[in-house]
Amino acid sequence: MTGATGPTGTNGTNGTNGATGATGATGPTGSNGTNGATGPTGTAGVTGATGASPFSVISGSNYGVGSGNTFVIGETTTAATSMLELHGGSFAVDSTSLSTSTVNFATGNVQYSSTTSTSITVCGMQDGGAYTLALTGSLSGTVTIAASTGTGATCTGGSAVTVDLGAGATTFTASGTTSIVTFIYLSGRSTVYGSVISGFTH
Repeated sequence: MTGATGPTGTNGTNGTNGATGATGATGPTGSNGTNGATGPTGTAGVTGATGASPFSVISGSNYGVGSGNTFVIGETTTAATSMLELHGGSFAVDSTSLSTSTVNFATGNVQYSSTTSTSITVCGMQDGGAYTLALTGSLSGTVTIAASTGTGATCTGGSAVTVDLGAGATTFTASGTTSIVTFIYLSGRSTVYGSVISGFTH
C-alpha cells in the first residue's frame, strides 16, 4: 500500500522575463491648443526714395514727362515744366448756376447766370483756360463785360484784365434773349478774349 504524502517543498527561483510585446497602435491626435498672444508691432521701415517722374496718363504715342513731381495728360513731345500739364481739350461735366453779375470761374468753367444787370464781371481764370458763360436773364441793351484777377464770389481784389470781344470791344448788344459768351484767357497778353452769340430762347 502507498505511504503518506510528504511535506511540500520550497518554491523554485523565478524564471527570466519574457520578451517585450509589440508596440500598440497610435492613439488619435489631440485637439489644438489656444493661440498664443500677438507679439508687438515691429518698427516702421524707412520711406523709399521719390521717383523722378511718378505719374503719367497718356493719350497717343508722344508725351512729355518732366523731372520731379509732375503729372502730364495728353500728347506732347516737350518735357513738362509744371506740376500739372494738360495737352489737348478738357471736358467739364458740371455747370454752375448763379443769379449774380459777378462770375468766378474758379468754381467751374461752365456757368450760367440769371442776373438782370447789364454790367458783368468775370474772374478766377487760369492762363490758357477756356470758359463759357450763359446769360439767361433776358438782358436787353448794351451789356458790358469786365475781367479781373480778383477772387471769391464777388471777384474782390486783384487787378483789371483787358477784355476784347472783337475789335477791342468790351460791350455787346443784347436783345432780351439768352446770350452765350465764351472766353479764353491769355495771361501773357493780359487779355480775356471773348465771343458772344445771342438770340437763344431757352
